Amino acid sequence: MTPRRLRNIAVAYFESRTTTRGHLERLLMRRIHRSLEHHPGDASEMRGWLPPLLDELERMGLLDDRAWAESRLARLRRKGMSARAIRANLREKLVPADLIDELMDIDRQDPLVAGVKYARRRGIGPFRERDREARRDKDLGRLARAGFPYDIARRVLDLDREEADDLYYESL
Repeated sequence: MTPRRLRNIAVAYFESRTTTRGHLERLLMRRIHRSLEHHPGDASEMRGWLPPLLDELERMGLLDDRAWAESRLARLRRKGMSARAIRANLREKLVPADLIDELMDIDRQDPLVAGVKYARRRGIGPFRERDREARRDKDLGRLARAGFPYDIARRVLDLDREEADDLYYESL
């Protein structure tokens, strides 16, 4: 492993996707450790190559945690994910906590609308064609596991199809 090889790995990664600084650092550390399993080298020296490389990628515009997180947040909102699930998803990709808090404060979505979007995407609750009442507890569980509070989940399931469609289309 050399600094040039590490840089090439990072740049090649960006040819197919974007990511956060923390996630890329974790990925590159895995590559360093995998290299050390097969070739001699100094792990601490290789770790020292990461900060300048990551700084360079930020200057080049390839790494931008804010832009990545805003994009991810918008996509997760469109999918109807709960605020709790969105926070967990952003933390999983190592977005800094202060940036998550800032973006979540700016982007306030009505949790009922998010619940309706989720229900529509999953075909549950008001969007269920058959056995709606028989499956109510299962639908309530699905909403809860998706991170929606009980009162929001119950309100989503209490909507009729027309009300749910209105909420959904008003949010677009």
